[in-house]
Amino acid sequence: MALLQISNRTPGIMGSKRRNIRLLDIKKRIGYYIDRSVYMLTQEMQPMKSNVKQKIIETASELFQIKGIGATGLSEILQRSGAPKGSLYYYFPGGKEALVEAAAENAARIICEKIQEGMADEKDPVHAVQHVIEEMEKALSREGRLHNLSISLIALETYLSDDRLRGVCHKAFLAMERLYAERMKLGGIPSPEAEELGCVIQSLIEGALILSVTGRDNRPLRAAGMQVAWLIRRHQQG
Repeated sequence: MALLQISNRTPGIMGSKRRNIRLLDIKKRIGYYIDRSVYMLTQEMQPMKSNVKQKIIETASELFQIKGIGATGLSEILQRSGAPKGSLYYYFPGGKEALVEAAAENAARIICEKIQEGMADEKDPVHAVQHVIEEMEKALSREGRLHNLSISLIALETYLSDDRLRGVCHKAFLAMERLYAERMKLGGIPSPEAEELGCVIQSLIEGALILSVTGRDNRPLRAAGMQVAWLIRRHQQG
């Protein structure tokens, strides 16, 4: 009788083990598909996250350049960018200062790219710089603002209050100077003179942009273009 009871129990135990094995197998498969789905979803979301962050930076950059940092609130940036609430501090844990830094770097990169593109097709350094100034003049006439033309407003607003941001703006201005200086060297102007001339060109253009936008008159830019041409020719002639 005992043997019979044991033999009756045995299939039950074995069946239970088989069921447990099957359950474990099912769980493993479910776990695999869940992990795979999560991974695929994460990969799909990466461009979305990147786009949200870039949109915040671009919107902040535009507003900071046009309105200034103090006059631009974080809520306005979120509203204009269409970014969800909480995303700003997710991408910029350092708050507004971190966002200003990213926005200034973004604006500087775009301005440098425009300068490079403006000079790329001109062999003569005079024509190269004048072409850059002409494109700036067109942009001012079209938009009437300094968006992606100058970071002067950001620089002037932060140079006393935030040394790190001052450094970011200084680095950006130096990068623009170097672009003009390198173009002067390609035009046959010796290195020391070319570097000094790059600084002068950048200074003239920055000042002319501020005068043009505040006076709503592009004559300062045109005057800067003529003076730059005269300076370059003088250095070329030795």
